[in-house]
Amino acid sequence: MKDYAQGWIASSDLVKSEPYKLGDAKIPISPNIVERQSEIEQYLLSSYAANGQSTLEDAYIVLDPYNTAPLSALALFETDDETGITVTIQGKDHAEDFSYQLSAPEKHHEIPIVGLCPAYANKVTIATKKQAKTFMLQTSALPSDMATFNTAAEPSVLTTGYTYIAGFYRMLVDTTGEVRWYTSFSAKQTLAVVRLRGYCVFS
Repeated sequence: MKDYAQGWIASSDLVKSEPYKLGDAKIPISPNIVERQSEIEQYLLSSYAANGQSTLEDAYIVLDPYNTAPLSALALFETDDETGITVTIQGKDHAEDFSYQLSAPEKHHEIPIVGLCPAYANKVTIATKKQAKTFMLQTSALPSDMATFNTAAEPSVLTTGYTYIAGFYRMLVDTTGEVRWYTSFSAKQTLAVVRLRGYCVFS
């Protein structure tokens, strides 16, 4: 018998976490992480289709889609023409904006959103060649057992970009010491990186 796990899904201008809702269905979880991701992916696509295809204006947004990276999200929507996508996450306080492009032109879009700040209403702008839409993505707080960081002592070390830290949690920290990505898998588990839709997933 397969185990099942509860995920989180939301879609609106202010995106908050709430349990997956697709009838009474639960997400099947296989012991193998690749199989598990495939099953969740099929669930998400089925849920997206069941709710009707979205445009950029009402993009279907899933927070932490694979239950592995709480400061990430996935946006699904359609465009009339093939277009590349630019994602910009507004920096918190004095942190710089984080912007990246998905240049492959598509009509069906499954956009990874990474670099969100924890316990914060993140302002995320998704732009096509013709239009842009800003969403507010509300994230949860960091785990209580996660370390905090002070970058003031050595400012030259973190002048730009992000620093990868591998401790009990694996994470990315910005120049202000803010955690912008982490995996909910602990370092006690065997590390195996699987790249799927731009996400780094650890098991």
